[in-house]
Amino acid sequence: MSEEKTSPTLTSGASVESAPGTSGRSSGRALRVLGAVFHWIGWWAIFTFSFILAGGIIGGGIFLTIGLLTHPELETSYRLSKGFLNGAEYFGIWAGGMGIVLCWIKAHREGRFL
Repeated sequence: MSEEKTSPTLTSGASVESAPGTSGRSSGRALRVLGAVFHWIGWWAIFTFSFILAGGIIGGGIFLTIGLLTHPELETSYRLSKGFLNGAEYFGIWAGGMGIVLCWIKAHREGRFL
């Protein structure tokens, strides 16, 4: 009693890719995934850049107030620009990771991972 193992084949001889009704589903799924990728990349960029901007504003404010007490001879525009650049640089170190974490939190709240 030997049984022969045969591989499954289509009875019509057509391949799976050219079977009727399958071409539209795969491209729709790909577009949905691509749209989700761009959606989350956009939110990540918004979170990251807003975090860097907040760092620049905070840094500029700190350099203005502390610089006024420690170096009153320096110009206000110099202290403000130096503070903005330093604040943006230091907040920029953490901005990418914070953007990822905030995207995960947003996705969890929306129930929308993909």
